[in-house]
Parts: sequence; structure tokens; C-alpha cells
Amino acid sequence: MKILRGVLMSAILSMLFFSCTQNSKKEAEDMKENATEAVENATDKIKVEKAKLTAKIENQIDELDEKLDGLKDKMDEESETLKEKLNDQKEQLQSKLEGVKEATKDNWNGIKEDATTVVNNVKKEFNDVFKKEES
Repeated sequence: MKILRGVLMSAILSMLFFSCTQNSKKEAEDMKENATEAVENATDKIKVEKAKLTAKIENQIDELDEKLDGLKDKMDEESETLKEKLNDQKEQLQSKLEGVKEATKDNWNGIKEDATTVVNNVKKEFNDVFKKEES
């Protein structure tokens, strides 16, 4: 009887152990499946977020390109205007330089005064233009 009882106990314990092991294996497989789903969901979420951010950055780059093109056009126009203004000033100075070189004792004071005024005005305009450009 003791032997029978021992065998029954062993059988019951084996069945419990086997049952627990089967449950543990199933739980482990379920946990693994859940973890895999979680990783896939996280990966999908990252892909979606990555796509959204990529689109947002590309849109900003496109907007900046448009603004830069607009600035380039504006700067080209302003540069042309500035070049014209500087060339006009240069011509004024060259004209006054010729007048100074050809000045005589009789007209020196008038040419000197006129040339000095033009030089000062051109210098002021020149400095104003480049102060404005630096701002």
C-alpha cells in the first residue's frame, strides 16, 4: 500500500509538473508572440513617424528653396541697381578728376570746391550703401 501510494503521488506530481510545464510553455509562447507584436507595432509606429517627419522636413526645404530663389532674384535686382549707382558715382569722380587735372590758376578755387563737394557726397553715399548692406 505504501508503494501504491508512493506511485500515485509520483504520478500526481508528474501530472502537475507536466501541466505546469505545458502552461509555462504556452505562457512563454504567448509572451513571445505578444513581444513580437509589440516590436512590430513599435516599428510600424516609427515608420509612420519617420515618414511624417521626412515629409515635414522636405516641405520646409522646398519652402526655403522658394524663399532663397526669391531673395536671389531680389538681390540680383538690388545688385544691378547698386552697380549702376556705383558706376554713376565713379563717372562723377572721373569727371571731377579730369577737371582737377586740367584746372588753371584762374578756375582752381571753383573746381576745387566743386570736386570736394562731389567727393564728399560720393563718399557719404558709398558709406551709406554699404552700411545698409551690412545691416
